[in-house]
Amino acid sequence: MRSLFTLGAAASLTCLSFGQVRLTEIGTIDLSSTSDPMNPEFIGSNPSAIAWDGTDLYAAGLNSSGATAPVGIARVTDPLGAASFGPAFGLQSAPNSRGYSGLDISGAGIAAAYDSGASDPQGIALYDPAGVQVWVKDGRGGSGVAFNPGFPGGDPALGEGVAWATFGSGRARLQDAATGADIWDGTNGFVIFTSEGSFFRDLDFEDATGDVWVREGNNVLSFTRNGDNSVTNAAIVFDQDPDADFVSGQNIAHLQNEGLVIYNDRSTTGGGQDFFSVVNVIDETGAPQMVNWGGFAPAAGSGYYDFSYDAATSTLAILDFGARSATIFQVATGPEPKPISLVNLRLNEAASSQTIDFLANLSVLGTEARNLYGIDFDPSGTTLYGVDDATLEIVTIDPATGVSTPTGTLLTGPASLTGLSGLSCAPDGTWYLSDYDGMDSNLFRGSIHTGVFDFVGVIAPANLMIDIACDAQGNLYGFSVSDDSLYTIDTSTGLGTPIGTGIGLNANFAQGMDFDWSTDTLFATVYTGSGTGAFCAIDLTTGVATILDDTTPTNSEFEMAVQAEIPGGISTNYCAAEPNSTGGAASIVATGSAGLIANDLVLTCTGMPADSFSIFIASTTQDFVPMAGGGAGNLCLGGSIGRGVGGAIYNSGAAGSISASVDWTSIPQPAGAVAAMAGDTWNFQCWFRDADVGGVPTFNYSDATSVLVR
Repeated sequence: MRSLFTLGAAASLTCLSFGQVRLTEIGTIDLSSTSDPMNPEFIGSNPSAIAWDGTDLYAAGLNSSGATAPVGIARVTDPLGAASFGPAFGLQSAPNSRGYSGLDISGAGIAAAYDSGASDPQGIALYDPAGVQVWVKDGRGGSGVAFNPGFPGGDPALGEGVAWATFGSGRARLQDAATGADIWDGTNGFVIFTSEGSFFRDLDFEDATGDVWVREGNNVLSFTRNGDNSVTNAAIVFDQDPDADFVSGQNIAHLQNEGLVIYNDRSTTGGGQDFFSVVNVIDETGAPQMVNWGGFAPAAGSGYYDFSYDAATSTLAILDFGARSATIFQVATGPEPKPISLVNLRLNEAASSQTIDFLANLSVLGTEARNLYGIDFDPSGTTLYGVDDATLEIVTIDPATGVSTPTGTLLTGPASLTGLSGLSCAPDGTWYLSDYDGMDSNLFRGSIHTGVFDFVGVIAPANLMIDIACDAQGNLYGFSVSDDSLYTIDTSTGLGTPIGTGIGLNANFAQGMDFDWSTDTLFATVYTGSGTGAFCAIDLTTGVATILDDTTPTNSEFEMAVQAEIPGGISTNYCAAEPNSTGGAASIVATGSAGLIANDLVLTCTGMPADSFSIFIASTTQDFVPMAGGGAGNLCLGGSIGRGVGGAIYNSGAAGSISASVDWTSIPQPAGAVAAMAGDTWNFQCWFRDADVGGVPTFNYSDATSVLVR
């Protein structure tokens, strides 16, 4: 399966906010019936332009039959439901490879641009929602069409209307939306010409400012509106060389609510073009954005797409010319939602949800009878641990099924550890426990792997600290149900200090809270008694909770843990591996944490041949030696290279994978084992036996991973 994330405009990751844009597929409308001449909704060989108002969808067509043939526009009502097609309107007899280049929709109606290859009496037109033509303007409609919102504070009679451009003219034109009369023409409209030329393909406006976005060939231009009929700050936002001036189907849309622009870079008319390589999203400064497309998986096509955005619903319609379909997406920006694992102590259930739309994503996984008053993920976000307050058993919990499994380790420590209330893991792998002994709340520090925890200090005398959570910097926070307040906790002394005067809710009994480390947002499941409660975000400055969802309908008393690894992860992979005899390449991954105290880093290598002898190697130096030592792979380490990390020679078995624990106190090196220090960077790679294409024994390597020791 392909990556769910795409990077706009071939930019480097350094300028991006990962997961900033989410396009969630709502539904896809099959438009293939509009290409059948026998159907009343026939609009041409392929749909070439689209307009979407959050309720109805309009599609216009292009003729690629090889001869002159009709093209038109069809309305689709209830497109995400029964999808009823109306008869085509705006019918034109189009030469081959000609048809509609653009549609736009507003309260005034549906504006359409028709291109016959020359100026045409039907070039620019406005239709009412039923398809009745309101007016028409002679011109060549080969460059799209858009409703111009005008200049803020300006004269609507001079700035608002139906805007369009045409080849060979560097000025935008404007028709009165009600009558079609010229407001500005090719002699006096504002200038959109730049050094890129005037092969205009599409345009769109920002509703709030009137700013203009233009496709010239496959370039992207922007202009700042400074008057009813004037612009400034002409910018070539995306300059594609060589220009594809003679390639049609280059389109653009401004996403008003999110301040984003989407366009397709169609450099050729050829097939086999990957959607995620062609379609790009940028912000209003031109900075490329990383997009999470979810499970959307379109087939490769000709790169011809059109876009229509509805601000009222924050939804985007994307037309696929080749697939003859339109897909509607919900557009969202901001932090990527993170999975939440939950234990409902009131109903003895395991559950899951997400940090965004908590109730909508809430799912009961099964029964959980253990008294798990503390749960949290390790720093890599891969393993969920819990402690049973009744038995002091340490368990792992499968986030997908909710099933808890004892690790065989019991919690040990001073006798004062009597009433577990919270569990949290710091980014360096240090684990903390909070405990209430009937009088005071206490803090303990230790290892979830050994079960040994030591007393740190009293958090709050005569106070019940019901849960604790570490942020991405290792700062520890606690929540007290005695005074309903958030506290900071000194991890060296255990002393708690209240933030503000309370969260604003009357909390009772067990509570849950945890950080999303990717944003350092503190989320909480606040239980207020008798089945009532709320999912909240708590402000770390004021200590006040903002209710995100009312959990009362679920009758739940939740413990919670957010599945989010430390920012940047615990390791960084580098140095691509060569394919081995399986046909693929071996890959190394580090899990656990990079903390010296936790000492729980685990290396795993997958993708090796079955039953292959293998070892992990380590060095503080990176290198790149292709086909090192006459083998079949790339050595990614340099300097002093130690062999046998984990203390063994491994066999990859039937699965073609191995795992080993790294002991930071004893890392193999040529002159003898050494201990890692905080701030060191260690690099790891897997070496394994392999065979070449002729079956001759050789060896190969995985890629490498680099770990900054904390």
